[in-house]
Amino acid sequence: MSKSNVPPNNPASSAGAGPVLPLAGKPGRMKLILTIFVAGWIGIIFLLTLGVEAYGIGNFGVFLAAMLMAMLPVPVLILLAFFLDRYESEPIWMLAVAFFWGATIAILFAGMFNTLNAAILMKLLGKGMGDALAAPLSAPPVEEISKAMVLFAFFFFKKDEFDGVLDGILYAAMVGLGFAMTENITYYAKGIAQGGTQAAAVTFFLRCVMGAYGHPLFTSMTGIGLGLSRQSDNPLVKKIAPVAGLCGAMFLHFLWNLSGLFGLIQFFMVYLAVMFPALVAVLVVAWFAIKRDSDIVRQHLSADLQSDWINPAEMECLCKVRSRLKTSLAAWKAGGLSAWKRRVAYHQLTSELALCRWRMSKGISSKEQGAQVEVRTIARLRELYAAMAPVSRAT
Repeated sequence: MSKSNVPPNNPASSAGAGPVLPLAGKPGRMKLILTIFVAGWIGIIFLLTLGVEAYGIGNFGVFLAAMLMAMLPVPVLILLAFFLDRYESEPIWMLAVAFFWGATIAILFAGMFNTLNAAILMKLLGKGMGDALAAPLSAPPVEEISKAMVLFAFFFFKKDEFDGVLDGILYAAMVGLGFAMTENITYYAKGIAQGGTQAAAVTFFLRCVMGAYGHPLFTSMTGIGLGLSRQSDNPLVKKIAPVAGLCGAMFLHFLWNLSGLFGLIQFFMVYLAVMFPALVAVLVVAWFAIKRDSDIVRQHLSADLQSDWINPAEMECLCKVRSRLKTSLAAWKAGGLSAWKRRVAYHQLTSELALCRWRMSKGISSKEQGAQVEVRTIARLRELYAAMAPVSRAT
Protein backbone atom coordinates (compact mmCIF):
# COMPACT_ATOMS: atom_id res chain seq x y z
CA MET A 1 0.00 0.00 0.00
CA SER A 2 1.23 3.49 -0.73
CA LYS A 3 1.47 6.23 1.82
CA SER A 4 -1.21 8.88 2.01
CA ASN A 5 -0.44 11.47 -0.65
CA VAL A 6 -1.02 14.61 1.39
CA PRO A 7 0.82 17.89 0.87
CA PRO A 8 3.41 18.80 3.55
CA ASN A 9 1.29 21.61 4.96
CA ASN A 10 -1.65 19.24 5.50
CA PRO A 11 -1.91 18.26 9.18
CA ALA A 12 -2.86 14.75 8.13
CA SER A 13 0.40 14.17 6.32
CA SER A 14 1.95 12.75 9.43
CA ALA A 15 -0.96 10.42 10.11
CA GLY A 16 0.88 7.37 8.84
CA ALA A 17 4.08 8.10 10.79
CA GLY A 18 2.60 8.81 14.20
CA PRO A 19 0.71 6.57 16.59
CA VAL A 20 -2.74 5.47 15.54
CA LEU A 21 -5.20 7.37 17.66
CA PRO A 22 -8.64 5.84 18.10
CA LEU A 23 -11.60 7.64 16.71
CA ALA A 24 -13.82 9.17 19.36
CA GLY A 25 -15.67 6.17 20.74
CA LYS A 26 -18.56 5.69 23.09
CA PRO A 27 -19.27 8.61 25.38
CA GLY A 28 -17.80 8.58 28.85
CA ARG A 29 -19.90 7.98 31.92
CA MET A 30 -20.47 11.69 32.62
CA LYS A 31 -21.46 12.37 29.01
CA LEU A 32 -23.84 9.41 29.08
CA ILE A 33 -25.39 10.60 32.36
CA LEU A 34 -25.76 14.12 30.95
CA THR A 35 -27.39 12.75 27.78
CA ILE A 36 -29.87 10.69 29.82
CA PHE A 37 -30.59 13.71 32.04
CA VAL A 38 -31.26 16.01 29.08
CA ALA A 39 -33.34 13.36 27.31
CA GLY A 40 -35.34 12.85 30.51
CA TRP A 41 -36.10 16.54 30.83
CA ILE A 42 -37.09 16.75 27.17
CA GLY A 43 -39.44 13.83 27.71
CA ILE A 44 -40.93 15.42 30.83
CA ILE A 45 -41.47 18.74 29.05
CA PHE A 46 -43.07 16.92 26.12
CA LEU A 47 -45.45 15.07 28.42
CA LEU A 48 -46.28 18.31 30.25
CA THR A 49 -46.98 19.98 26.92
CA LEU A 50 -49.33 17.18 25.97
CA GLY A 51 -50.93 17.46 29.40
CA VAL A 52 -51.59 21.16 28.86
CA GLU A 53 -53.10 20.35 25.46
CA ALA A 54 -55.30 17.63 26.97
CA TYR A 55 -56.45 19.91 29.78
CA GLY A 56 -57.33 22.67 27.32
CA ILE A 57 -59.33 20.28 25.15
CA GLY A 58 -61.14 18.86 28.17
CA ASN A 59 -62.06 15.53 26.59
CA PHE A 60 -59.44 12.79 26.76
CA GLY A 61 -61.01 10.74 23.97
CA VAL A 62 -61.02 13.73 21.62
CA PHE A 63 -57.47 14.60 22.68
CA LEU A 64 -56.24 11.07 21.99
CA ALA A 65 -57.85 10.97 18.54
CA ALA A 66 -56.43 14.40 17.70
CA MET A 67 -52.96 13.39 18.90
CA LEU A 68 -52.97 10.25 16.74
CA MET A 69 -54.05 12.31 13.72
CA ALA A 70 -51.27 14.82 14.38
CA MET A 71 -48.62 12.11 14.72
CA LEU A 72 -49.72 10.17 11.64
CA PRO A 73 -47.69 12.03 8.97
CA VAL A 74 -44.63 12.69 11.15
CA PRO A 75 -42.65 9.48 10.45
CA VAL A 76 -43.12 9.83 6.69
CA LEU A 77 -42.06 13.49 6.69
CA ILE A 78 -39.03 12.74 8.88
CA LEU A 79 -37.93 10.00 6.47
CA LEU A 80 -38.29 12.42 3.55
CA ALA A 81 -36.16 14.98 5.40
CA PHE A 82 -33.54 12.33 6.23
CA PHE A 83 -33.33 11.44 2.53
CA LEU A 84 -31.72 14.85 1.93
CA ASP A 85 -28.99 14.06 4.46
CA ARG A 86 -26.92 11.93 2.10
CA TYR A 87 -23.31 12.97 2.78
CA GLU A 88 -22.64 13.79 6.42
CA SER A 89 -25.50 12.46 8.52
CA GLU A 90 -26.39 14.83 11.33
CA PRO A 91 -26.25 13.58 14.93
CA ILE A 92 -29.50 11.92 15.96
CA TRP A 93 -29.46 13.75 19.30
CA MET A 94 -29.35 17.16 17.56
CA LEU A 95 -32.19 16.22 15.22
CA ALA A 96 -34.17 14.98 18.23
CA VAL A 97 -33.47 18.19 20.15
CA ALA A 98 -34.67 20.25 17.16
CA PHE A 99 -37.85 18.19 16.84
CA PHE A 100 -38.73 18.26 20.53
CA TRP A 101 -37.80 21.93 20.81
CA GLY A 102 -40.45 22.64 18.19
CA ALA A 103 -42.94 20.30 19.85
CA THR A 104 -42.46 21.68 23.37
CA ILE A 105 -40.46 24.84 24.16
CA ALA A 106 -41.31 26.66 20.94
CA ILE A 107 -45.01 25.78 21.16
CA LEU A 108 -45.22 26.92 24.80
CA PHE A 109 -43.32 30.14 24.07
CA ALA A 110 -45.54 30.85 21.07
CA GLY A 111 -48.70 30.01 22.99
CA MET A 112 -47.94 32.49 25.76
CA PHE A 113 -47.01 35.40 23.50
CA ASN A 114 -49.74 34.74 20.94
CA THR A 115 -52.31 34.78 23.74
CA LEU A 116 -50.87 38.04 25.09
CA ASN A 117 -50.76 39.67 21.66
CA ALA A 118 -54.29 38.52 20.84
CA ALA A 119 -55.55 40.09 24.08
CA ILE A 120 -53.82 43.38 23.19
CA LEU A 121 -55.24 43.38 19.66
CA MET A 122 -58.76 42.62 20.93
CA LYS A 123 -58.44 45.43 23.44
CA LEU A 124 -57.38 47.88 20.74
CA LEU A 125 -59.54 46.71 17.81
CA GLY A 126 -62.43 44.87 19.42
CA LYS A 127 -62.91 41.16 19.94
CA GLY A 128 -63.82 40.16 16.37
CA MET A 129 -61.16 42.14 14.52
CA GLY A 130 -58.47 41.56 17.12
CA ASP A 131 -59.03 37.80 17.14
CA ALA A 132 -58.96 37.66 13.32
CA LEU A 133 -55.75 39.70 12.99
CA ALA A 134 -53.88 37.82 15.71
CA ALA A 135 -53.12 34.93 13.33
CA PRO A 136 -51.38 36.98 10.59
CA LEU A 137 -49.87 39.68 12.84
CA SER A 138 -48.78 37.81 15.96
CA ALA A 139 -48.17 34.20 14.97
CA PRO A 140 -45.57 34.72 12.20
CA PRO A 141 -42.98 36.67 14.25
CA VAL A 142 -43.65 34.90 17.55
CA GLU A 143 -43.66 31.37 16.18
CA GLU A 144 -40.76 31.80 13.76
CA ILE A 145 -38.57 33.37 16.45
CA SER A 146 -39.48 30.61 18.90
CA LYS A 147 -38.54 27.95 16.34
CA ALA A 148 -35.43 29.79 15.19
CA MET A 149 -33.87 29.94 18.66
CA VAL A 150 -32.67 26.33 18.49
CA LEU A 151 -31.31 26.88 14.97
CA PHE A 152 -29.28 29.88 16.11
CA ALA A 153 -28.04 27.86 19.10
CA PHE A 154 -26.79 25.11 16.78
CA PHE A 155 -25.29 27.70 14.42
CA PHE A 156 -23.23 29.41 17.14
CA PHE A 157 -22.40 26.52 19.48
CA LYS A 158 -22.24 23.46 17.18
CA LYS A 159 -20.18 24.78 14.30
CA ASP A 160 -18.79 21.32 13.60
CA GLU A 161 -22.31 20.07 12.80
CA PHE A 162 -23.80 23.13 11.05
CA ASP A 163 -21.83 23.33 7.82
CA GLY A 164 -24.19 24.91 5.33
CA VAL A 165 -27.58 25.26 3.71
CA LEU A 166 -28.45 21.56 3.73
CA ASP A 167 -27.89 21.32 7.49
CA GLY A 168 -30.00 24.43 7.98
CA ILE A 169 -32.88 22.96 5.95
CA LEU A 170 -32.71 19.63 7.81
CA TYR A 171 -32.67 21.12 11.31
CA ALA A 172 -35.42 23.58 10.32
CA ALA A 173 -37.53 20.71 9.00
CA MET A 174 -37.20 18.89 12.31
CA VAL A 175 -38.18 21.86 14.47
CA GLY A 176 -41.02 22.72 12.10
CA LEU A 177 -42.37 19.16 12.15
CA GLY A 178 -42.31 19.09 15.94
CA PHE A 179 -44.11 22.43 16.15
CA ALA A 180 -46.74 21.44 13.60
CA MET A 181 -47.42 18.11 15.30
CA THR A 182 -48.23 19.67 18.67
CA GLU A 183 -50.12 22.61 17.15
CA ASN A 184 -52.26 20.31 15.03
CA ILE A 185 -53.56 18.49 18.09
CA THR A 186 -55.56 21.57 19.02
CA TYR A 187 -56.85 22.12 15.47
CA TYR A 188 -57.93 18.51 15.04
CA ALA A 189 -59.58 18.47 18.46
CA LYS A 190 -61.55 21.61 17.61
CA GLY A 191 -62.62 20.03 14.33
CA ILE A 192 -63.81 16.87 16.08
CA ALA A 193 -65.59 18.78 18.86
CA GLN A 194 -67.31 21.29 16.57
CA GLY A 195 -68.22 19.26 13.51
CA GLY A 196 -67.51 15.62 14.19
CA THR A 197 -65.88 13.33 11.68
CA GLN A 198 -66.59 15.46 8.61
CA ALA A 199 -65.06 18.63 10.06
CA ALA A 200 -62.08 16.65 11.36
CA ALA A 201 -61.55 15.16 7.89
CA VAL A 202 -61.57 18.61 6.26
CA THR A 203 -59.15 19.95 8.86
CA PHE A 204 -56.92 16.90 8.39
CA PHE A 205 -56.87 17.40 4.61
CA LEU A 206 -55.98 21.08 4.87
CA ARG A 207 -53.35 20.74 7.59
CA CYS A 208 -51.92 17.26 7.01
CA VAL A 209 -52.22 16.72 3.26
CA MET A 210 -51.92 20.24 1.86
CA GLY A 211 -50.22 22.02 4.74
CA ALA A 212 -48.02 19.27 6.20
CA TYR A 213 -44.89 21.04 5.00
CA GLY A 214 -46.05 24.49 6.14
CA HIS A 215 -44.02 25.00 9.31
CA PRO A 216 -40.96 23.16 7.96
CA LEU A 217 -41.14 25.34 4.84
CA PHE A 218 -41.43 28.60 6.80
CA THR A 219 -38.58 27.75 9.14
CA SER A 220 -36.40 26.45 6.31
CA MET A 221 -35.99 30.10 5.26
CA THR A 222 -34.20 30.72 8.56
CA GLY A 223 -32.14 27.56 8.08
CA ILE A 224 -31.15 28.60 4.56
CA GLY A 225 -30.15 32.05 5.79
CA LEU A 226 -27.93 30.57 8.51
CA GLY A 227 -26.48 28.09 6.04
CA LEU A 228 -25.61 30.81 3.54
CA SER A 229 -23.95 32.77 6.33
CA ARG A 230 -21.84 29.74 7.23
CA GLN A 231 -20.79 29.07 3.63
CA SER A 232 -20.11 32.62 2.48
CA ASP A 233 -16.80 34.47 2.63
CA ASN A 234 -18.55 37.82 2.19
CA PRO A 235 -18.79 39.65 5.55
CA LEU A 236 -21.99 41.41 4.49
CA VAL A 237 -23.69 38.13 3.53
CA LYS A 238 -22.58 36.57 6.81
CA LYS A 239 -24.38 39.30 8.75
CA ILE A 240 -27.45 39.83 6.57
CA ALA A 241 -28.35 36.27 5.52
CA PRO A 242 -29.56 35.02 8.95
CA VAL A 243 -31.77 38.09 9.44
CA ALA A 244 -33.06 37.90 5.86
CA GLY A 245 -33.82 34.21 6.32
CA LEU A 246 -35.79 34.83 9.52
CA CYS A 247 -37.71 37.67 7.83
CA GLY A 248 -38.46 35.35 4.90
CA ALA A 249 -39.83 32.76 7.31
CA MET A 250 -42.09 35.36 8.92
CA PHE A 251 -43.28 36.62 5.54
CA LEU A 252 -44.25 33.17 4.22
CA HIS A 253 -45.99 32.43 7.51
CA PHE A 254 -47.81 35.77 7.31
CA LEU A 255 -49.07 35.04 3.78
CA TRP A 256 -50.24 31.58 4.79
CA ASN A 257 -52.18 32.86 7.81
CA LEU A 258 -53.55 35.88 5.96
CA SER A 259 -54.88 33.73 3.12
CA GLY A 260 -56.97 31.78 5.60
CA LEU A 261 -58.97 34.88 6.51
CA PHE A 262 -60.55 35.31 3.07
CA GLY A 263 -61.97 31.87 2.34
CA LEU A 264 -60.91 28.70 0.55
CA ILE A 265 -60.60 30.27 -2.90
CA GLN A 266 -58.06 32.84 -1.74
CA PHE A 267 -56.29 30.18 0.32
CA PHE A 268 -55.85 27.93 -2.73
CA MET A 269 -54.70 30.90 -4.83
CA VAL A 270 -51.93 31.71 -2.34
CA TYR A 271 -51.13 28.01 -2.02
CA LEU A 272 -50.66 27.57 -5.77
CA ALA A 273 -49.04 30.94 -6.45
CA VAL A 274 -46.67 31.15 -3.47
CA MET A 275 -46.47 28.15 -1.13
CA PHE A 276 -46.05 25.31 -3.59
CA PRO A 277 -43.49 27.22 -5.71
CA ALA A 278 -41.63 28.09 -2.48
CA LEU A 279 -41.51 24.39 -1.58
CA VAL A 280 -40.13 23.55 -5.03
CA ALA A 281 -37.56 26.34 -4.65
CA VAL A 282 -36.39 24.92 -1.29
CA LEU A 283 -36.02 21.46 -2.85
CA VAL A 284 -33.95 22.98 -5.68
CA VAL A 285 -31.77 24.77 -3.11
CA ALA A 286 -31.37 21.47 -1.28
CA TRP A 287 -30.30 19.76 -4.52
CA PHE A 288 -27.60 22.39 -5.11
CA ALA A 289 -26.55 22.04 -1.47
CA ILE A 290 -26.11 18.28 -1.97
CA LYS A 291 -24.01 19.03 -5.05
CA ARG A 292 -21.92 21.44 -2.96
CA ASP A 293 -21.23 18.68 -0.44
CA SER A 294 -20.12 16.46 -3.32
CA ASP A 295 -17.74 19.18 -4.51
CA ILE A 296 -16.31 19.57 -1.00
CA VAL A 297 -15.63 15.84 -0.80
CA ARG A 298 -13.87 15.85 -4.16
CA GLN A 299 -11.86 19.00 -3.45
CA HIS A 300 -10.69 18.14 0.06
CA LEU A 301 -9.98 14.43 -0.46
CA SER A 302 -8.23 14.68 -3.84
CA ALA A 303 -4.81 14.93 -2.14
CA ASP A 304 -5.36 11.49 -0.59
CA LEU A 305 -5.91 9.56 -3.83
CA GLN A 306 -3.87 6.37 -4.12
CA SER A 307 -3.51 6.21 -0.35
CA ASP A 308 -4.26 3.07 1.62
CA TRP A 309 -7.84 4.12 2.40
CA ILE A 310 -9.14 5.70 -0.82
CA ASN A 311 -8.55 5.38 -4.56
CA PRO A 312 -9.91 7.14 -7.68
CA ALA A 313 -12.81 4.70 -7.99
CA GLU A 314 -13.79 5.28 -4.37
CA MET A 315 -13.61 9.03 -4.96
CA GLU A 316 -16.12 8.77 -7.80
CA CYS A 317 -18.35 6.65 -5.59
CA LEU A 318 -18.16 9.09 -2.67
CA CYS A 319 -19.13 12.04 -4.87
CA LYS A 320 -22.40 10.48 -6.09
CA VAL A 321 -25.38 9.73 -3.87
CA ARG A 322 -26.53 6.89 -6.12
CA SER A 323 -23.09 5.25 -6.02
CA ARG A 324 -23.01 5.47 -2.23
CA LEU A 325 -26.35 3.71 -2.03
CA LYS A 326 -25.24 1.11 -4.58
CA THR A 327 -22.02 0.21 -2.74
CA SER A 328 -23.86 0.10 0.59
CA LEU A 329 -26.31 -2.40 -0.92
CA ALA A 330 -23.41 -4.43 -2.36
CA ALA A 331 -21.82 -4.55 1.09
CA TRP A 332 -25.08 -5.80 2.59
CA LYS A 333 -25.35 -8.56 -0.01
CA ALA A 334 -21.70 -9.53 0.42
CA GLY A 335 -21.38 -9.51 4.20
CA GLY A 336 -24.70 -8.74 5.84
CA LEU A 337 -25.39 -6.10 8.46
CA SER A 338 -21.82 -5.77 9.76
CA ALA A 339 -20.44 -5.19 6.25
CA TRP A 340 -23.18 -2.65 5.54
CA LYS A 341 -22.40 -0.78 8.78
CA ARG A 342 -18.70 -0.62 7.88
CA ARG A 343 -19.51 0.73 4.45
CA VAL A 344 -21.90 3.36 5.80
CA ALA A 345 -19.34 4.37 8.46
CA TYR A 346 -16.73 4.72 5.71
CA HIS A 347 -19.03 7.02 3.73
CA GLN A 348 -19.80 9.08 6.84
CA LEU A 349 -16.17 9.48 7.91
CA THR A 350 -14.92 10.47 4.47
CA SER A 351 -17.53 13.24 4.42
CA GLU A 352 -16.60 14.29 7.96
CA LEU A 353 -12.92 14.44 6.99
CA ALA A 354 -13.65 16.58 3.91
CA LEU A 355 -15.87 18.93 5.91
CA CYS A 356 -13.30 19.11 8.72
CA ARG A 357 -10.72 20.33 6.19
CA TRP A 358 -13.27 22.71 4.70
CA ARG A 359 -13.96 24.19 8.15
CA MET A 360 -10.24 24.68 8.72
CA SER A 361 -9.88 26.38 5.33
CA LYS A 362 -12.70 28.78 6.28
CA GLY A 363 -11.31 29.44 9.77
CA ILE A 364 -14.44 27.98 11.38
CA SER A 365 -12.36 25.53 13.42
CA SER A 366 -8.74 25.86 14.53
CA LYS A 367 -6.00 24.04 12.69
CA GLU A 368 -4.88 22.35 15.91
CA GLN A 369 -8.32 20.96 16.62
CA GLY A 370 -8.84 20.00 12.99
CA ALA A 371 -5.48 18.23 12.80
CA GLN A 372 -6.38 16.00 15.73
CA VAL A 373 -9.69 15.11 14.12
CA GLU A 374 -7.90 14.36 10.83
CA VAL A 375 -5.44 11.94 12.41
CA ARG A 376 -8.16 10.04 14.27
CA THR A 377 -10.47 9.96 11.28
CA ILE A 378 -7.83 8.74 8.82
CA ALA A 379 -6.73 6.04 11.27
CA ARG A 380 -10.32 4.79 11.47
CA LEU A 381 -10.77 5.02 7.68
CA ARG A 382 -7.74 2.77 7.21
CA GLU A 383 -9.27 0.20 9.53
CA LEU A 384 -12.63 0.32 7.77
CA TYR A 385 -11.16 0.17 4.27
CA ALA A 386 -8.95 -2.79 5.15
CA ALA A 387 -11.94 -4.61 6.66
CA MET A 388 -14.28 -4.01 3.71
CA ALA A 389 -14.72 -6.99 1.43
CA PRO A 390 -13.34 -6.38 -2.09
CA VAL A 391 -16.79 -6.94 -3.60
CA SER A 392 -18.20 -4.03 -1.57
CA ARG A 393 -15.41 -1.65 -2.59
CA ALA A 394 -15.66 0.72 -5.50
CA THR A 395 -13.34 -0.50 -8.26
